[in-house]
Amino acid sequence: MKTIDLRKERKRQRREGYKETILHAAESLIVRKGYRATTMDDIARETQFSKATLYNYFRSKGDLTYEIMLHYFDDIKRSLADVQALDLAPWKSSKGPSSRSSRSTTKGRTSRGPS
Repeated sequence: MKTIDLRKERKRQRREGYKETILHAAESLIVRKGYRATTMDDIARETQFSKATLYNYFRSKGDLTYEIMLHYFDDIKRSLADVQALDLAPWKSSKGPSSRSSRSTTKGRTSRGPS
């Protein structure tokens, strides 16, 4: 029973590795050549996989590109979460509030800067 679980896990890891290889190659080619100029043949050649293997992982070049964009969005989401975790409130800076957003009092009235 344990041997079957290990085989499934190795297969899953191998598939994930292949998928990442395809995604990185496709991203590199699309950046270098452009979306329209990049073909599945180019990606197959770059990864040294057959086109059939590519189509086992992605139905089309559009699906592959969609997956690349999802990776970018995940990276952005992680980066934003990291920034939020830092809790950098602008009003806590040592220089005080910025002049653009602060209110200044002149002759008894409050203004937001030049009008």
